Amino acid sequence: MRLDNETDELGITLLMQSVFLALAGFIGVFSWRYAEKNDFFMEGMTPEKSRKTMYSFLSEPITAVLTIPFVFFGAGWYTLSWLLAIPIGMFLKRKKNKSS
Repeated sequence: MRLDNETDELGITLLMQSVFLALAGFIGVFSWRYAEKNDFFMEGMTPEKSRKTMYSFLSEPITAVLTIPFVFFGAGWYTLSWLLAIPIGMFLKRKKNKSS
């Protein structure tokens, strides 16, 4: 929210915010999967626990991708679109619980 206030609602800054948050999030998920695949975890980390943790990482990058179209409707709609994180988080939590 601070970024759209400081840039006078310039669309490109909001777009880049979503793009870079999505990239950072997906890099984190990729890194987690890489660490899991190459057995870089401590002994207490089970594959089930690892997958559950990965699902909790996914909410932000997915939401960031979904906010991109809202940039073109204005800063208000863009800011509101971040509330998509709530249903996405609920969906991923359900999926995480089913995977165990």
